[in-house]
Amino acid sequence: MHLIRFFICIASCLSVARAFSVTVGTPTQCGPLSISWTGGQAPFEILLTPNNGMYQNIPVPASAFSNGKGSYSIPQLSLLSGTSFLLIMSDATGFGSGGTTNELIVLNSAANNICGAGNPSPPYTFNLSPNPLTQCSQFTITASGGAVPPITIGLLIPGGQSVVFNSDSNTFQSVLDVIAGTNVMYFVNDSLGNLRWGLSIRARLRVE
Repeated sequence: MHLIRFFICIASCLSVARAFSVTVGTPTQCGPLSISWTGGQAPFEILLTPNNGMYQNIPVPASAFSNGKGSYSIPQLSLLSGTSFLLIMSDATGFGSGGTTNELIVLNSAANNICGAGNPSPPYTFNLSPNPLTQCSQFTITASGGAVPPITIGLLIPGGQSVVFNSDSNTFQSVLDVIAGTNVMYFVNDSLGNLRWGLSIRARLRVE
């Protein structure tokens, strides 16, 4: 088993101020989803992470940003109504630099059945142990079922900042330096996940 040790305080990373400010519209199944922001450096990227589903990585066209302000609309949100997800926005300075939204819920819309919204099966899975997590305890994430290393692990905090780590194998191990009571979410992306639909799933846990 490959062991990665990192000596950066996660809590400190997550307390860093956002590089730019993001506003998100109301998500509806198969409807457009508007995102606007102030500040940041192009290029920009939007990440949608549905709970226990495959994430969507959406590049933002350069034309969407001008004079320090940006506006972009995802034409059709291909998530089923009732799905909970987070939206993370990044710019040239790094992953999650625009912060992470609070949990968003997809609502019904008049266009419910025309865009092929669904919940596709992931090409692999991952598990996190122990469950539940405990503040300052050691934890392990293991990707299985066809995941191709190296893997990238994303730690997301709703309404906060997000960080990513890397492992050369299908296992990642470290100490969770996050305050008890914090809601945390994870995604795992393997070496083939350079597609618009990232090959990963996400788990939601609460730190005790």
